[in-house]
Amino acid sequence: MVAGVRLEPSAREAFSGDYRAAPCGTSDEARDPMTPKLFHPADLPAPELLRRRHLAYLVLDESVGGCSSDLRMFGTGRSSADEVLLWYENGSGDDYGLVVLEKEALLWVFDHECPFSPWVLYDSGVTDWPGMLDGLPEHLAAHLPHPIGPGEPRSVSGCYWYTDGAWSMGDPELPDEGLPEWYPPGMDPQGADLLVPLLVGDGTEAARFAEEYYERPELADAARNLVELVEAERPLTREALDAMSPQDGAEVMLSRARALGLAT
Repeated sequence: MVAGVRLEPSAREAFSGDYRAAPCGTSDEARDPMTPKLFHPADLPAPELLRRRHLAYLVLDESVGGCSSDLRMFGTGRSSADEVLLWYENGSGDDYGLVVLEKEALLWVFDHECPFSPWVLYDSGVTDWPGMLDGLPEHLAAHLPHPIGPGEPRSVSGCYWYTDGAWSMGDPELPDEGLPEWYPPGMDPQGADLLVPLLVGDGTEAARFAEEYYERPELADAARNLVELVEAERPLTREALDAMSPQDGAEVMLSRARALGLAT
């Protein structure tokens, strides 16, 4: 058990009905505060499908905001020939990162308000939440983000890794005081609800992104179609991208999709 610091209520109270609550239970689900329901990585699809879904949202993100916008939430990069890094930042201090290797992968999330945030234990001098990284191979642990400064914790609240064809996780310890009463029932205390876009492949979450994040409800159907095309590995057509009214134009987004390795 971990002795933590009491977290205060915040805007998080309003999240029990929004898109992030979906994968870890329903909002009216009975919850024993001492036995939180942790997201299990067995629910995750293979890394390649996660990669493809992330790229679909990246195209959606850049279509709405423009390829050079500083407000983009989805991104990608490559640190070596065999390593692809995909990242998401919601602008409120929460993010996820996915490193895809040839046969392995590492996925982490950070929700700055969740009960398992290592920042809750700042005064304890820990780098990571106790038990979270138990069993993580050292060569994959090397890909985790580093602490911001000396003596500070690593901004990772949940971690999952893919080896030998299966997803695994550690054994994070439960806080001594259980979960805060204000924490929405059904939400994963490690922040895995940030992964909803990667878990749902039917385009419904893309439609919600258009409506709720971008406040562009008129793009909901086009966003759903875009994600479903990528999910099915079907070509992204100029018409599908044009329906998104992309800020940089459909031809630019077609070129961007090709550069990302998506079928066009």
